Amino acid sequence: MKGGLGFRDLRSMNLALLELGNNPSYIWRGLLEAKQIIRQWARRSIGDGRTTTIGCDPWLVTEMDPYVTTDLHLSIREAPVSSLLREDGVSWDVACVNDVFDERDANYILNISVSICKPADSWVWFGDSKGRYTVKSCYRLITGESNDDRPWNLIGSLQGEDESTEHLFHDCLHAANLWSTINLPPLLLQQGNVIDWFFQRLRSLSGDLQCLFVMLCWGLWGSRNDSVWRGMPFDQESVLRSSVSFLHNWRAVNEQASGVVHASLESWKPPTVGRLKLNTDATISVENNAMGLGWVLRDQDGRFMAARSMRVPGRYMVVEAEVLCLREALVWLCGTGMGNVDSETDSHICFHALNSDSFTSAFGFLIDDVKHIASTIDGVSFECVRRSANRAAHAVAREAVSVSGPREWFDMPPLYLVAILNDDLMN
Repeated sequence: MKGGLGFRDLRSMNLALLELGNNPSYIWRGLLEAKQIIRQWARRSIGDGRTTTIGCDPWLVTEMDPYVTTDLHLSIREAPVSSLLREDGVSWDVACVNDVFDERDANYILNISVSICKPADSWVWFGDSKGRYTVKSCYRLITGESNDDRPWNLIGSLQGEDESTEHLFHDCLHAANLWSTINLPPLLLQQGNVIDWFFQRLRSLSGDLQCLFVMLCWGLWGSRNDSVWRGMPFDQESVLRSSVSFLHNWRAVNEQASGVVHASLESWKPPTVGRLKLNTDATISVENNAMGLGWVLRDQDGRFMAARSMRVPGRYMVVEAEVLCLREALVWLCGTGMGNVDSETDSHICFHALNSDSFTSAFGFLIDDVKHIASTIDGVSFECVRRSANRAAHAVAREAVSVSGPREWFDMPPLYLVAILNDDLMN
């Protein structure tokens, strides 16, 4: 029942606030309980890796068990995480990690981004995207309403009835055919946990495909209700059509409500006279356990100047992959000696983080990398655009997953990019 202060569980809120009262025994009980909660959700954020121990500290980025579970020799258990990095200290020694750890631990480790600025490791609060302890995030963790990047307001109906949701979204042949229709690769359901399966899907997708996946889950749920309560048979084409239509209409209404006049998709625009434009994007390949990074540089007339693609092992969070791409693009730009650049990304989260104060999560360390590199280049500015205005960089990032090493083009673009560049110029 919701009280006047809006807290459904006053005891949980009391723990979160650490309000200890006047009774000494009550104080100690409260402290002990609060200590357990802090211990459960505190994590080590890896900077230079020197003050975090491989086998003793909670440093893996996962809710379930943040400790390494591989059976390690004592010398490795007590070694610092920095010993798993390459000599330059700015990337993982992939071969070493795969040799030493089991598949579970190796995947978690390689999915942790590494800062090139080598900040000191720090303690962070797992319940907050910026790693900061807040009463709200603690309360939501205690009550099971984790303050993470999961859009609970969109999928509240997924909670509960695990067996039916497991079948509805994963085991059902209709669902499997629907995911195949939009080219989603298979993803096994671990220990019957459909919620984790859902969010693992979300983290592996980005842009329009991520939105479409959420809407199709909504469509499947609605179709199931129609079948149960109205006796209507499942119709895949109807679910797909209604979900896409709902997404399109929802976007249109929200753009109108925010005062956006949107007669057509946003197009790429050349920079002002005397400046260059750098578009960046990242894609994540679940089946290849890799990320594709891509960027394209053009001048004030829209002429192609250069492009580069990179394939990076591991699967970061989508926002981390986006800012990693931006970091690598700026490092590359710095090497060319060019400046006066408008850098565009289609990630609103990255853009807003670049204009906010520093924070000590892995994402925050990457943001600080970008700020530092940008400060060494003359005239760098950051802009956020829609995916439709970032198609060239997206195409390069998508192609990057299919090749083993980096590729680079100057003056002459790759063939797959020519049509997109011409279309950008015409628009």
